[in-house]
Amino acid sequence: MKLSSHSIKIILFLILLLAAFLRFYKLGQVPPSLEWDEVAIGYDAYSVLKTGRDQFGQFLPLTFRSIDDYKPPIYEYLAIPSIAIFGLNEFSVRFPSAIFGTLAVLLTYFLVREILGGQIISLLATFFLAISPWHLQFCRAAFEVNLSVTLLIGATLSFLTSLKKPTAFILSSFLFGLGFFTYHSARVVFPLIFIFLLFNFRKSIPKGKILKIGLAIYIVLSLTFLPIMFSKEAQMRLRVTNISNNLFLQKTTLDKIQKDLKVDGRQENDFIYRIFHGKKAILLTTLFDNYFSHFSPDFLFVKADVPLHHAPDFGLLYRFDAIFLLIGFVAYFSKYLNKKSLLLPVWFFLAPLPAAVTLQVPHAVRSELFLPTFQIFTAIGLYTVGSSIFQKSRGIFWLFLGASAIFLFYNFAVYLHQYYVHLPKEYAKFWLYGRKEAAEISERLKSNYPKVIVSTKLEMPHLFWLFYTHYDPKRYLEEGGTLSGGWAEEGNKFDNYEFRKPSETKKEAALYFTTLNEKFVDGRTVKEIRYPDGEVGILIWEY
Repeated sequence: MKLSSHSIKIILFLILLLAAFLRFYKLGQVPPSLEWDEVAIGYDAYSVLKTGRDQFGQFLPLTFRSIDDYKPPIYEYLAIPSIAIFGLNEFSVRFPSAIFGTLAVLLTYFLVREILGGQIISLLATFFLAISPWHLQFCRAAFEVNLSVTLLIGATLSFLTSLKKPTAFILSSFLFGLGFFTYHSARVVFPLIFIFLLFNFRKSIPKGKILKIGLAIYIVLSLTFLPIMFSKEAQMRLRVTNISNNLFLQKTTLDKIQKDLKVDGRQENDFIYRIFHGKKAILLTTLFDNYFSHFSPDFLFVKADVPLHHAPDFGLLYRFDAIFLLIGFVAYFSKYLNKKSLLLPVWFFLAPLPAAVTLQVPHAVRSELFLPTFQIFTAIGLYTVGSSIFQKSRGIFWLFLGASAIFLFYNFAVYLHQYYVHLPKEYAKFWLYGRKEAAEISERLKSNYPKVIVSTKLEMPHLFWLFYTHYDPKRYLEEGGTLSGGWAEEGNKFDNYEFRKPSETKKEAALYFTTLNEKFVDGRTVKEIRYPDGEVGILIWEY
């Protein structure tokens, strides 16, 4: 089956139109609120726009301290233009993610064309990414990893293009180097894929001046990143997320070792014991389990991981994908495997590596660099089955095509229902709903009280109040800026706001914003902010 050039352009345009609509429709309303990483990104970008400094007073930082998770800088800087144009709000903070997500869909078409050469497979893979629940989830919120997905597709496409148009190698090297500054997982996956491409195509890559310029750009970006990698900030992030450094996991490991010692009747330094039950053996097993947890059908097709990463009662992929994914793998290795397409399984199996060494696995964000390989293999599977049937019987082919379309449309309709109807109600709590409403109420009432005390149990509340009150960054920095460190956020304040837990031993006349169980017995309730399911999220009271 072949399509005319005109038909391909029309279909691709319609897919891009759909992709853009799905990523921008109600972008500022669904998800129902910004979560803390989003407001941190937004206010830092706003502060840099107004002052050139982040909320801690750092001038044009290459690492944003944020909420002490030390974010790579690219998303913050990309958010500056949209905030300048649209103002400081939900839409402007999410805009870079949505626009880069749409770009990823377009780039996927050209990438698949470059790797596999098939027009229909390329369109199918592009369409599957356009409607992907996994991709949409992170395109519609300010997740830095979403930029990484787009950059990885663009960097790889540029590299493959350079085999015919050498100057594209310079762009590819730049994009691969830029990956160091987009997201933590990209710092592992990008270099590994770049190394694979350089080795696999070592005889075909551009030579001479272009090669030197491209590698020089990559080396400069790498060297710029090295101080960041070995900084105390990066080490803090590593200590928090790395399984080998986690205190809870260390205690669990020690408990297991002691239990196994009793059962085996051996000493801890015994050679046989260390092989089967030692710390390294336990760590290796944990890494193995963590890695393969990302291929779990339950994770991929049923319930994903934490509520922030998926629609209610929905996985990261459609059940439709499950039917053709395995067929696509088999067909790929039997019909499409060559030097260029070898990239696909390498990409697929490298993607979850960074997540394997961290806690909270499987993890949809840290492994999103899987995309668009799932969609490409699914497209191969559908095309293989469809073309096989087409050659045997046109009538059966149209029945197959109709049945597949109905099943996919049903999957898609269910997803949209879960995302736009159920997510804003069922998952509002996880998206920290109510902070915007609370900040707006506090602005109206603050003049009636000597101070406003916001409990830190509301999870990084100073960021939400800074963001939703549009507090002037210059004034904020003059007052001292953000003071918290190591997640100890007591002590932040601005204007007449103080962000700390209310104290029964030192009751003060103030307007309070707290959780339900922090209210003084003799405090007077002013208002309750409830989640859509009726649960009280924020209690406003006075003393």
